[in-house]
Amino acid sequence: MDLICSDFLLNLQAAEPVQALQALTQLDFGGQHRNSDIGLTICRSLSFEVKTVWRWRDGRDDGLSVRCLRDVESFSDSLDLTFTAVYNTDYIQLDSIRVINRKKAAETLLVWPDTTLSLDEELLYSLGDELLHIGYTNALESGILDSPVADETYTFQFATNITCPGVPTITYEGQIYNTIQIADQCWLKENLNVGVMILGDQEMTDNGIIEKYCYVNDLDSCAKYGGLYQWNEMMQYTLQDGSRGICPPGWHLPSDEEWKLVEGAVDSQYGIGDPEWNHYYAWRGFDAGTNLKSTSGWSGNGNGTDLYGFAGLPGGIRWTNGNFGGIGFVGQWWTTTEDWINSWHRELNYFYPGVDRTSDIKEIGKSVRCLRD
Repeated sequence: MDLICSDFLLNLQAAEPVQALQALTQLDFGGQHRNSDIGLTICRSLSFEVKTVWRWRDGRDDGLSVRCLRDVESFSDSLDLTFTAVYNTDYIQLDSIRVINRKKAAETLLVWPDTTLSLDEELLYSLGDELLHIGYTNALESGILDSPVADETYTFQFATNITCPGVPTITYEGQIYNTIQIADQCWLKENLNVGVMILGDQEMTDNGIIEKYCYVNDLDSCAKYGGLYQWNEMMQYTLQDGSRGICPPGWHLPSDEEWKLVEGAVDSQYGIGDPEWNHYYAWRGFDAGTNLKSTSGWSGNGNGTDLYGFAGLPGGIRWTNGNFGGIGFVGQWWTTTEDWINSWHRELNYFYPGVDRTSDIKEIGKSVRCLRD
């Protein structure tokens, strides 16, 4: 068996830094570490017994194999990023633009009338780095995630709680979905309801047919709350972060980072890019959950304000034992972003005003929303 670890295999305090190994390091976990991960690092295991690759955590004092990657070379000519802004369809003036390189923890600020940023002259950047662009105007903010490979012009959208400009509805697999614009993101306003219902005690399989669970095996629940999907079925058995999965053409499943954008856009205290959204296994934000929840349907006086039109419903979940629970009290949505062998999700709850970010096992059935490409 070969074991390949994504950090130094010698004692980390004694080892000399090897720049090429930085490409393999996977210790960020959204900017924080769990207490249980102290002294551990992510590794890969290959075995004669199986055809797949095992991803796991191991102690840093163990001796494992090492492979190196060539450094990603910076481009010889800098990339120019230009920024504009609209409110709905009308162009407006930007006050400032904050650009954060999330991989390198570097950032810069442009102030009007400066609306052009030169990478790698004004901000450290290598091809493949993910940039978070945040635009500000008249106390409003909007965010865009991207990894540019050429000169780009970005247009921030500052209108919110309107149908997406030019795309008020879409029809997918015989069902009409409304759209909702929240800052720069265009979401489906309803949970996805696509596929053939299978019973809760059955497992979803890679059989070329989209399968869904309906709460307590009732099709009327799917019509009201949308289907519930295991992670792999939602992804259509790929591992690509931000992939289309079971979404309509031209739409994709939201990543963990894209969920952070909408959370920052709707919270009254913690804006886009705030470190608050990197926390996990906790209720984050001040009132993002309240503002994302629908104004009816939640038990225990748990209705939201739905200030931004997201209309999050308490559709419950399907447990791994085939039972269902939580309808009226809990709504959970998958992200495409893995966390070890699990995946991140978001939860809205009747009792809490924030949004929970937790890693969960992929066999649980949860709700799904789609984002426009």
